[in-house]
Amino acid sequence: MKKTVSLILALVLMFTLFAGCGSQGQSEQGEPAGQTQPAGESEQSEQKGETAQTVTKDNLVVAVSSEPGSLAPYSHNNQQAFIPATLVYESLIVKDDNGEYQPCLATEWSFTDDVTLEVTLREGVKFHDGTDFTAEDVVYSLGLMQASSFTSNLFGCIDTENTVADGDYKVIIKLQYPFAALLEALASYRGVMISKDSYESLGEEGYGHAAIGTGPLMLDEWVSGDRLEFVQFDDYWGEPTAFHSATVRFITEAASRTIELETGGVDLAFDLQTTDWDRIANGSDTQLISGDSQKTTFLMINCSKAPYDNELVRKALAYATDVDSLVNVVYQGAASVADCWMAPSIIGYKSEEQIPYDVEKAKELLAEAGVTDLTVKFGSYENATNLAVAEVLESMWGAAGIKLELAVTDLATYTADNNAGELEVSYMNTAATIPDPTAALLVWPLSRTISLRHNDQTIQDYLDKGSQEYDSEARVAIYNELMDYFNEKYYTIPIAFEKGAFGASKSITNLPYYPSNVPDLTRIQFE
Repeated sequence: MKKTVSLILALVLMFTLFAGCGSQGQSEQGEPAGQTQPAGESEQSEQKGETAQTVTKDNLVVAVSSEPGSLAPYSHNNQQAFIPATLVYESLIVKDDNGEYQPCLATEWSFTDDVTLEVTLREGVKFHDGTDFTAEDVVYSLGLMQASSFTSNLFGCIDTENTVADGDYKVIIKLQYPFAALLEALASYRGVMISKDSYESLGEEGYGHAAIGTGPLMLDEWVSGDRLEFVQFDDYWGEPTAFHSATVRFITEAASRTIELETGGVDLAFDLQTTDWDRIANGSDTQLISGDSQKTTFLMINCSKAPYDNELVRKALAYATDVDSLVNVVYQGAASVADCWMAPSIIGYKSEEQIPYDVEKAKELLAEAGVTDLTVKFGSYENATNLAVAEVLESMWGAAGIKLELAVTDLATYTADNNAGELEVSYMNTAATIPDPTAALLVWPLSRTISLRHNDQTIQDYLDKGSQEYDSEARVAIYNELMDYFNEKYYTIPIAFEKGAFGASKSITNLPYYPSNVPDLTRIQFE
């Protein structure tokens, strides 16, 4: 199998300064966590820029596919909320286009040992509610991150009892155990800071609709069912964005988002139909910003249910699946065949040999397992990709004497069944928040309650060892061994590395593709 590895080029900056923390940008593929050793000093600068950015557009208009339920950063997994939130919230550190960590709300940071990170904060920063940003806000934010089910995979390592403020502008972050991806997590859109006073006053729901951060824009109006309105924050500590205000429109139909982009109704459009990608890329006034994402799709097999607890049966399903044809038919060029359980941009990725499509071998394995007339109950919800996968598999597996029984429910029921371990086989994906195995392998810890249920302590041991290893070469070796182990057990069948894209007006510059699919809107500039 061909290995699909993106060759990442550093973006040549067209201007000398970007706005706020967004001025540092984010690496297209990201630098692997663990590059910064404990007790190593970061390279810092007191200010991000020295020349004010010129405002060249009055209002930036963005189209997303649905209305966010909340803009509270630790309360959801909704991409449509994270995208506008980049205007509002900021993190302690950011990554530049070379993958180097740079200052944002923090000016200095260093590991004093494997479980202690000391952080010096930027002074003079204000929240949108007018209060000062201090160490108490950082301690409070980290506590919420550690406790939330949406962010605990990245911040569950934090020792909240011993993470303390040392004065107004210094924080001592203590960890329960070494965690190599800490800086990567702190630099991500999951690591943004919130106002302690406002959160305690408004509560989670109220804060989610107030969105009080330290960023260059602040939420001005939320028109339910229609749009979000943002305006520049006059007391912002950094340089202003290249636009005075921003409007985020909720446009549910993908075709309508494309038309709005082409006619100039919006400057950016997300969640586009892949069939429109070429049209946007070749448009006279539009451009397609695309690349390899950090999303890996796979066939989930419930290893706790008979007959899937038999490795021979799982192996038979792998031989009965023509992955190359499946990807070609379903994705039409918008994905590549997966040869690993995490994307090539993730540290520890290793290309594994693909099982060939062999119907007779699948039949032999089923016979050896003593399984006849196998009917696979394939769980799904109303999702076009999942249903297309099921249709293709029905034909492929049928050739091996395996019947596919499609069980389609609403998303809420599907989610509940998955969490209860009731799904037999389903098509799933892992979209890594950060370019690190701790995010890319999120479905594998034994503590996860999804229907995979491999119950294999060896996997947990690898995950623990890899996440706590700060040396990059040693981490790579650990995760390479884990990929080999996955390849022997057939707990899941990797299918595709999805590509990602969004459309933009040709006037927009300085906005690369982000593999996380959450681009930093504050860095946008215009021709």
